[in-house]
Amino acid sequence: MSYKNVVLTGIPRSGSSLICSLYNNYANSLALLEPINPFSIKTQNSIEAVEYVNDFFFQMRKEIHYSKRFVTHHKENKIISNMLSDTQKESEGLRQKVVQHGYVSLEKELQRDFSLLIKQNAFFTALLPDLVNFFDTYVVVRNPLSVLFSWNSVDLPVYRGHVPAGERFDEALKKKLEITVDRIDRQVIILEWFFRQFLQNIPQSNVLFYEDIVAGKFKTLEKLSYDKNSINAHANMKNKNSNKLYNKELAEVLRKKIFQSSGYYKHFYSDEAIEEVFEMIDA
Repeated sequence: MSYKNVVLTGIPRSGSSLICSLYNNYANSLALLEPINPFSIKTQNSIEAVEYVNDFFFQMRKEIHYSKRFVTHHKENKIISNMLSDTQKESEGLRQKVVQHGYVSLEKELQRDFSLLIKQNAFFTALLPDLVNFFDTYVVVRNPLSVLFSWNSVDLPVYRGHVPAGERFDEALKKKLEITVDRIDRQVIILEWFFRQFLQNIPQSNVLFYEDIVAGKFKTLEKLSYDKNSINAHANMKNKNSNKLYNKELAEVLRKKIFQSSGYYKHFYSDEAIEEVFEMIDA
């Protein structure tokens, strides 16, 4: 059996880190959280950037085999399912990153043909038209209203209406954001960009839904790994689409913005699904 290289992207705060955590429960499989620094890549050409990704996979496999270490975002040398704090006690009332980037020692036995998954959100999404021609590519989506809520609670560039890695490799996105003043309007543009990129480049069979994963439908992950054994480690996961940190006033603003958008989300989520989340806020 030949080795398997998998790329995973998703809308920020849609559960892509959670999927990496789940993936690492499979035998002979390893998932890395955003190990690549897109700004260390000298080129902005998409094909050349994809070649860089391919070389990175090769280098990581070499390091893992010979040095028993790899690069990833981690917390205390562990790959975790959520890279941000659970509370809003920090600056500006926003949740902060709790991970750092660097080398981690390999703690599991891997055969030479192990499945290696690398997760990068905006960077891989910008490269999707070319990336899909070279790698098994999967994307993670989540209810649009819940996504925007989460973006407004975290100290990340997306809170300010920017995705630097996406803008670096998609000039049209960068220009559109530059001429948009309102912060939430920029967020909606980014949300539309993700859904459009997924719709235009990814088959439905390669779309993973946050709501399915937290409901324990782990069979949707089997296609990512050679290992078909069931996962039980996260059987008690909770759907956070109606997080207690959300409020109705912001919900009304975000819902209106979503319904006024171009509607790419409708290929993944119905208006009724958005209304369902809206009705759960402060219920």
